[in-house]
Amino acid sequence: MLPTEVDYLIVGAGARGMAFADEIIHHDPKATVVVVDRRQAPGGHWVDAYPYVRLHQPALYYGVGSTKLGSGGNDLASKPEIIAYYARVMETLQATGRCHFLLGHDYEGDGQIRALSDPEQILQIKARRLVDSVYIAVSIPSTRPPPFPVDPSLTIVPLNALAQRQQQWERYVVIGAGKTGMDAVLYLLAQGVAPDAISWVVSRDAWLINRDKIWPQSIIATIKPQAQAVMAATDWRDAYRRLEDIGIVMRVCPDIEPTFYRCATVSEAEVEQLRRIQDVIRLGRVQRIEADTIVLDRGAVPTGPAVLHVDCTANGLPARPPRPVFEEGRITLQTVMLCQPAMSAALIARIERVMPDDATRNRCLRPVPPPEVPVDFVHCLIPVYDNANQWIRSRHLRRFILYHRLSLFSHVSLWGKLVAFFTLLRWGLPAERAVRALAAALAPRELPDTGQPAP
Repeated sequence: MLPTEVDYLIVGAGARGMAFADEIIHHDPKATVVVVDRRQAPGGHWVDAYPYVRLHQPALYYGVGSTKLGSGGNDLASKPEIIAYYARVMETLQATGRCHFLLGHDYEGDGQIRALSDPEQILQIKARRLVDSVYIAVSIPSTRPPPFPVDPSLTIVPLNALAQRQQQWERYVVIGAGKTGMDAVLYLLAQGVAPDAISWVVSRDAWLINRDKIWPQSIIATIKPQAQAVMAATDWRDAYRRLEDIGIVMRVCPDIEPTFYRCATVSEAEVEQLRRIQDVIRLGRVQRIEADTIVLDRGAVPTGPAVLHVDCTANGLPARPPRPVFEEGRITLQTVMLCQPAMSAALIARIERVMPDDATRNRCLRPVPPPEVPVDFVHCLIPVYDNANQWIRSRHLRRFILYHRLSLFSHVSLWGKLVAFFTLLRWGLPAERAVRALAAALAPRELPDTGQPAP
């Protein structure tokens, strides 16, 4: 039976909401939780994602703390594996009798929850804490129409539809410079589409994280060279060039200075595939698609009915102004470890349990807004350092960082942990000083207010 009073009412059953619920239920034997989500299955944006999507980071440290995801090693879990994984996690949480899911329901505020299948059905739940896991919600193309007008005589589809395409098109125009655009290009190439039949609209070139360098052992091996690169850098642009020289970051076109950085993670082999596309359209964003022309910010290119236009333009991680993670009666899940939403949510849940009050909790957790442009990498590292300096003072949090499944350090041997410790002891503080010096030379970062209401 659904309780009318619980400790936590979690809005959103995506990666953040599930990681928080899992941590609370498994480590607080008295806690009660209700999770609300508009979708009919847990997993958040993975439910709506394109069928050929895979994790962009190792499955070793993605998901929830209690349950292994993937086959280990260098595995990147597929969409079906991720959806099945979150279904199993939901069943495990429900089996405790202290966690309840309301799927296909919408949270309307003030504890009111409305069933999407029956708008007259309204539930009222009183919670000690509202947990907002959708403040920074992932947006994907399949859940909204294209953000620009398209002539009705033409065909435009989200990249999900590529897996169901029934015909061979004369040309494919992939619109979007981010990871979804890259995945669409890679999928077409893997299906045998010739590179010269693909046009790729890239409004901004991006710096990319080299996935080959973020396996646990690889990260430990790169601590020293990364620190040395940052320490030697004369400014943030020089830092990128030095990190590129040691293979930490990459760009598709070596001759173009990237103006975009969103934590997109690709392998070296994938970058080589992307470089096969010669018709890269760098004329800004698409303004509209007419019957025979794609109109962009700085020009136009021809199109027509024999062309399949693939929309990959959704903003995967919208920037929202940071707000305190802990407030009276409320927890707003935000990233507190750069580009690690699930681990951040689990860590917030742990701090909720072990810290005595919200003021103390917030001192441990400065939100790290998603990066938008390359210089944000420097801005974002400052709260990361501030947070880490707080965590190392707490034995509860030190152990969490070393042994929790969502932490990369939990997947290395004791010897690896010792190597990482002594390497960070030697190089961590000088690197932090160098980053703070780079940040001090920059103007403060400002984030736009998107106008999206919080739950």
